[in-house]
Amino acid sequence: MMVQDASAHGRLLVPPHRGYIGKLPQFSGLVPINFSDHGLSGGGIGQTKGGKHGICGDSYSGKRLHETGGEFAKFPQHREKVIGACYAPGSTMDLQVQITANHKGYFEFGLCKLNSLNDKETEDCFKTLVQPNGEKDWQLPAGAKTFNMQYMLPDGVSCDGDSHCVLRWHYVGWNNPDADINGQEQFWNCADIYVSNTCGSNPSPSSSQPTPSTSTPSTSNPAMTNAPKPTDPSSSTDTPTTTDTPSSTSGAPQPVDPQCGGCTNCYYAVTNACFLGWSKAQCDSLDAYKWCGYDSSNPSPSPSNAPKPSSTSSTKPSTTSSTKPSTTTSTKPSSSSNPSSITDTPATTDTPLSTSGAPQPVDPQCGACTNCYYAVNNGCFLGWSKAQCDSVDEYKWCGVDDSNP
Repeated sequence: MMVQDASAHGRLLVPPHRGYIGKLPQFSGLVPINFSDHGLSGGGIGQTKGGKHGICGDSYSGKRLHETGGEFAKFPQHREKVIGACYAPGSTMDLQVQITANHKGYFEFGLCKLNSLNDKETEDCFKTLVQPNGEKDWQLPAGAKTFNMQYMLPDGVSCDGDSHCVLRWHYVGWNNPDADINGQEQFWNCADIYVSNTCGSNPSPSSSQPTPSTSTPSTSNPAMTNAPKPTDPSSSTDTPTTTDTPSSTSGAPQPVDPQCGGCTNCYYAVTNACFLGWSKAQCDSLDAYKWCGYDSSNPSPSPSNAPKPSSTSSTKPSTTSSTKPSTTTSTKPSSSSNPSSITDTPATTDTPLSTSGAPQPVDPQCGACTNCYYAVNNGCFLGWSKAQCDSVDEYKWCGVDDSNP
């Protein structure tokens, strides 16, 4: 007996798919909000049982709102402004999917490279990606929650500028044991990404607690050059570190640009990360990063011991000495947006928060960070909840023990 209950719902959160990205403040005004972004099932089993569906989850016979040229696919108009993540070629991506109604089954991911602004994704364009263990299917555990998994990008693919890549998530439910794949409920989401040597080794941190997967844990660190989703330290290049006592939040330099979040040092907007203790030269050496400290005479670190950008082709700044971190000011996500659940990506605002009254680190090993701290590269991820921070073993919660929505 076939059950045709279209109640399973899910969506790709990291990187944010085309239907979800409009809910994130940093993309406000660029992409419309889709309030049904978790239900892109190709019109349901009644329409997909014949094997036909929209490429990115729209109905085969309906409007293709989530395909290039559609209402929620705005790369031709906005280019890098609507790129959800940037990864290095051959890197392991940390991905995140939210399931609100679990009907068993599995996930798979594919990559399609589009060479120009108006190129459109096709079914034949997508090449299947695999996990670090070589498996292409990620088996869905029980539970309606957010799941984390890892997939690998091919070494020889790059796409940036007018070219970009489309990462597609495909969820095949398996709630109808007597039916083949066309008799199962399925979902598709497409996310616009860049793959480039200017990106870091592994983008953005998880926004919820991870669950067991069949993949091997990543050993690369939060990207220093363009990374939504940090993990462990990379083996290829060094990152700025610090052992000095953090400076006080009083008298901290104000951001020189209004689009710095709450950061007063080197800011990466994609993950709302503030890299403390960096010099302006280091920050300026990375195209995707923005210097939010003093414009020229930043007293810390001093010229004698400040880490300097690597002279090699690596995109990560190297360092041979400790530096004194500057401070970060933002400890809570802005209240200007209301994520639907704790599993959503942390919200941010363009206006920096005031340094006055910022809570002090609750742990002496937090640098100048008052939110989620990663000691290896002295990174402070602003706007995270304690649960999000605690879900990554290498990260330390340095804020107040509150409940961030």
